[in-house]
Amino acid sequence: MNAAPPRPAWNDEALRHLLDGVSCAVCGAQGLRDRRCPACGADYSRIGTELWDASQAAAAALQARQAVLERVPRLAPAPAPRVAAPTPQAAVVAGARTDRTAAAAGATVQSVLAVAGAGLVAVAAIVFTFFNPDLTDGMLRDAVIAVVTVGFLVGSRLLVRRGLRFSAEAVGALGMVFLGLDVDAFARLAPAPLDPWTFAAIGTLVAGAAMTGLAVRSGIRVWLLLSLAGLAFVPVMLGLGIGGELAIVAGWLGTGVAAFALGEATRSLARRFDGRLRTERVLLTVIAFGAVARVVTTVLGIERVSAG
Repeated sequence: MNAAPPRPAWNDEALRHLLDGVSCAVCGAQGLRDRRCPACGADYSRIGTELWDASQAAAAALQARQAVLERVPRLAPAPAPRVAAPTPQAAVVAGARTDRTAAAAGATVQSVLAVAGAGLVAVAAIVFTFFNPDLTDGMLRDAVIAVVTVGFLVGSRLLVRRGLRFSAEAVGALGMVFLGLDVDAFARLAPAPLDPWTFAAIGTLVAGAAMTGLAVRSGIRVWLLLSLAGLAFVPVMLGLGIGGELAIVAGWLGTGVAAFALGEATRSLARRFDGRLRTERVLLTVIAFGAVARVVTTVLGIERVSAG
């Protein structure tokens, strides 16, 4: 059986005021005298009966409302949905996600700062070594470039270990640029009987092979990309070092073959990177077709000269 609902406090308070025939209906003061309120001066001599009838009607209406309210059916309240307490595993996962989000935000800032700092160092090194009129010693200039190269390459490797992949690739690219300057410095060391292109080919071969191995070991894509491109040009460098039209044609032909072979070799290295190495294969394919085109144009030029 449904229990009667509790009576609202305001309902009883309103009934008490409506059925109070002693207090003033205007200000609530008690002690009316001759149907007048000594406190506020309200005069009920002519309107008092009408006001009392209206108060009686309002009180009856409130009592009728309360009677209907007591007959309102009451059902059992629906149970509140139970919220499962978070398990320790869920708390650990949530904490890990928060840590990863904070780490990603920090890594983004660190990446920007690392790339900006590396760029400033590169500009400062180039200006100091090539545009400094007081630096006339070529050996000292080459030593400065070599130190900067090692700094960039080591820094790129450290950034990879910290998970700053974008910064590692950017700094690694700067390192490869300075490595090219080192190869150029090595080529200028060629003795008089040898052409600098021969030393450039040797330096490119050694540096390219070493950086390819380091790229595979560390997972830095830009090292692999630029190293493979440099290795592809080693044959034409040798051809230029030997000299003669036939050697140059053979060198370009060797570059085309080397680019094609290196492109095929990237398939076995793909699993260590993104599984495809599409950029590397596209670049090597472009080099291969460019080398073949250069062979064709060189041969046609030789034939025209011979025919003329």
